[in-house]
Amino acid sequence: MVDILPDELKGDLADLYEVISHKVTFRLAQQRATYVVIEERRPVIKEKHTQKLITTPVPDRVLDNSIADASFMAGMLADKFQ
Repeated sequence: MVDILPDELKGDLADLYEVISHKVTFRLAQQRATYVVIEERRPVIKEKHTQKLITTPVPDRVLDNSIADASFMAGMLADKFQ
């Protein structure tokens, strides 16, 4: 599991926000001839003064809207040409 920390929760102004839930995404990855699923937890935070909800964005992917991790795609290409 990978916890992703948004910029709002870093630094001096972090106490202005509170985590109210998490959004979870999954990626398919490859580790030494085995496949694994990586779970990424992204907090949903609320600014205390304005009550505004902020969802941490999904990290950039190699291919948009793909669940495949770069390690999976590299491993698949390596396997194909071996």
